[in-house]
Amino acid sequence: MTNGDCHLTQPFGLMDGASGEFQQIHQDVNRQRTITADPSRPLAERLEAYEDIIDSEVGDTDFIRARNIERETGLRQIFLKFEGGNPTGTQKDRVAFAQAMDALRRRFDTITVATCGNFGVAQALAASLAGIRCVIYIPGNYHTRRTREMEELGAEIIRIPGDYEGAVKASSEQAEKEEWYDANPGGSNTTMQLGAYGGISYEIYDELGDAPAAIAVPVSNGTTFAGV
Repeated sequence: MTNGDCHLTQPFGLMDGASGEFQQIHQDVNRQRTITADPSRPLAERLEAYEDIIDSEVGDTDFIRARNIERETGLRQIFLKFEGGNPTGTQKDRVAFAQAMDALRRRFDTITVATCGNFGVAQALAASLAGIRCVIYIPGNYHTRRTREMEELGAEIIRIPGDYEGAVKASSEQAEKEEWYDANPGGSNTTMQLGAYGGISYEIYDELGDAPAAIAVPVSNGTTFAGV
């Protein structure tokens, strides 16, 4: 499975099960959002406010010892890193907010990405808090309840016939044509994406005070695995 939050069984309508508390974040960071979304304010002021949002809402997720699993497996010191504690419920908030910050810094007015669910919600939230338009491409044969969440966050949804790779191609091509910010995995943003997901490892190291013997992590679309 290499297509991010798309599933191989997507023609059967497998639903994405992640969820988050993104409605609450708008209330919690309302003051900062007022600043970041106001194009009349100095860019430095908007960036500072957006960085405050990232620092307070994204990352530093719970890291807990799984003692019951230790007992069942006979292994010692197994820990779980709960990325569901991010605003929209997955690790994808880390890269979505980093890219929205970059788009804001570079004065893009629109950000686009292809998704089957989780990444789209994350990017829609991050863009909405930055005051940036968000256009999301979704494969036509995939259905997820998270589409409604994207729309609630103000994202524009475009259905593309075919699979995830086709949606990525359409999104990237439109980004180049319209001079939008291309938030799709890979390309010129690869280093940033790996750095954002690498934050997971730094947090684990800080909690343990040392590098663990091993880490198990979903491959996702490859960037999460490579970043960690």
